[in-house]
Order: sequence, then structure tokens, then C-alpha cells
Amino acid sequence: MEHPGAIQFTDHEIFLGEHPTPEELQTRVELIAHETAHCWFGDDVTMRWFNDVWTKEVFANFLASKIAKQLFPDVNHDLNFLRMYQTRALSTDRTQGTHPIQQQLDNLNSAGLLYGNIIYQKSPVMMRKLEEQMGASRFRQGLQEYLNTYSYSNATWDELINILDRYAPEAHLKEFSEAWVKQKGMPTVTTQWNDGKLIITQSDPFKRGLTWQQSFLVDAIYINKVENDGAEQTRITTTTIPVDMQGVKKEIALAKRPDYIVPNADGSGYGLFVFDNFDNIPLPTDDLRRFALAMNMYENYLAHGIDAKSLSDTMHSWLKAENNALIASQLVSYWGGAVSAMPDTDRHFQEQQMWQEYRNATIASVKQRLIRQLYNT
Repeated sequence: MEHPGAIQFTDHEIFLGEHPTPEELQTRVELIAHETAHCWFGDDVTMRWFNDVWTKEVFANFLASKIAKQLFPDVNHDLNFLRMYQTRALSTDRTQGTHPIQQQLDNLNSAGLLYGNIIYQKSPVMMRKLEEQMGASRFRQGLQEYLNTYSYSNATWDELINILDRYAPEAHLKEFSEAWVKQKGMPTVTTQWNDGKLIITQSDPFKRGLTWQQSFLVDAIYINKVENDGAEQTRITTTTIPVDMQGVKKEIALAKRPDYIVPNADGSGYGLFVFDNFDNIPLPTDDLRRFALAMNMYENYLAHGIDAKSLSDTMHSWLKAENNALIASQLVSYWGGAVSAMPDTDRHFQEQQMWQEYRNATIASVKQRLIRQLYNT
């Protein structure tokens, strides 16, 4: 399935040094698992035409992540998924260059143009949503029937959906496939509290009336001032609300108005999740939620929901307190993205702040990311 030359050019990912890092070991496992998965998805069952070339890649990535999760139980795989797939998918899907996962291909000479963030990064996000939509057990049963039915032959994505649909007819997988696979773009999701209800609404930015079926979490944060031995203290309480978004609007009873509503709190949702208020929002203690909050904040910045200076100041202050190298590196990236859009005077001040953080940073990868960011701004 793959070019022999690519294996030689990336031999350093297979033949590791004497003291490999945990990340290098995991990358090797994922690479081997990815190529092994092609024995079933791509070889045993091959797409009928290259408009479905993405199917072999999505299953290879999807199954590789499942295998790595079993072999590296101490790794935060949900955080890695956000970093490796979600952020990269958003980087294309938010732009005018967005396109469907499944693309029309009239001439095989143009097959190379199909590859990119949508095929390699958005499709695993979609596949995780598909498994979630119908349930892991029925999803697995459907895949087994698909492989047995089309073994040593060719199949299309629609033929897979037809099989899966029989296992979970209530999941409306053909409608799911239409929005997630056959159409470009992603939803815009807004939340508001009104008269004892949390109202969540999704819309199609291209005004086609599409609905993206998915589940995600919303955190309702309450901040209270309490007295303790005569001293005033701040107490933060969070109510996590699961949202199963199957239509345009969802209403959930919520008696008290939150100080902050945080949609897509753990990053499990996909789209632009619009925030009403970022000012002085409490920073979560959970790694996954901190990464998701930064990711959602950056997407709101790009959608003109927050200005460059506010984003820069926030990413800088969060970076000072961040001990997780993966999150810290992402904060630097978001910080740099905002700085590059500033007027000269403001940008020069932020670059000085970046240089100071570079000198103070104790995490090697963060120092490297900071100096690279300075070169790029």
C-alpha cells in the first residue's frame, strides 16, 4: 500500500537510538500499527475508486490510536488526539480552503491533491464521532461484517454506511455521513442561559441547513465569595453537563445562571464553539480541559470573538503556570499566532515578553518552541 522509499526515508522512526524517548516509542508503535491496519483497510478491502482513498487512511489512523492506547496506558491519549488531529483539522476546516472528506476525483493523475488535513486529521475526528453515535460494540460488529462481506474485493464508503446503518438505525448514519463526510465545513455552536434553561444552538456557516450530530460537554462555572475565619475567599464550583446534539437546538434545565459557560469543555466536540465571556475565566486543573480551553479560545480569536491583545496576555499568563510540555508548546503557538497580527509597537512588546519567557523556561521543548516562534513573528 505504501511506497518503499518512504520507509527508507523515515527509518529513524523505526530504528531508534539507544535511549529513545517515550514519544519516540509511541510514534514507532503508531507507525507500525498504521501500516499493519492497511492489511485489512486498503488491502483485504480496497476502495472502489480514489474518491474514497481517505477510508484506508482514516481506519489506519483510527486503529493505530486504539492500539497505542492499549500499549501506553499512562499517556493522556485524549490530549494527544486533540493535539494531533483536532487542532490540525480545524486549521483547514475554518478557512475558505475547507472541503469535504469525500471528494470527487475524475482523473487518477490528480489523486495527490486529495491528501491533506481533512483526509488525515478530520476523518479520524469524524470516525470517533461515528463510533460514539452508534456505540462501540455495534460499530465493531458492523466493521466485522464489512470486512467479511468485501474481503478481497472493492467497497465504497456508502456500502460501509449501509451496513452500519442496519446495526443502529436510530443513529441516522446516512444523515450523519452527509454532514460529516460529503459536505465541507463545520458547525458554529452557541450557548446561552435564559430563564432557567441552558440553550445550545448549532448553525451551518454556509447556510445549507446541515446538522452535525455529535456529543460534547458543557461546563457551568459558578464563582462565590465565602468567608473563612474572617477572610474572604473565592470558591469555584463546576457543573458538567453532557450534551447529545442531534438537532439544531438543545434545551437543558439549569436553574441558576453560571458566571461562565464553557462549551466543548473537554474538546470532545468539533466546530466553532462561541464563548460569551473569557475575561478572568478560571483555569482548569485538568490537563485535557486546559488544552481544550486554549484551543477553543484561539478559535474564537480567529472568528473575531476576542482581540489579539487579550489572547496574547491570556496565553502568556497561562504559560507561566503550565507544567505540561504538550500544553505549554501549544500555548506558545497560540500566543505567537496572535502576536503576528498585532501592530508593530504591540508586537515588539510581546516579542520582548517571549524572549524573557525563553530565558526563564525550564522545559526544553518549550524553549525551542519559543525561539522558533520569535523567528517567525
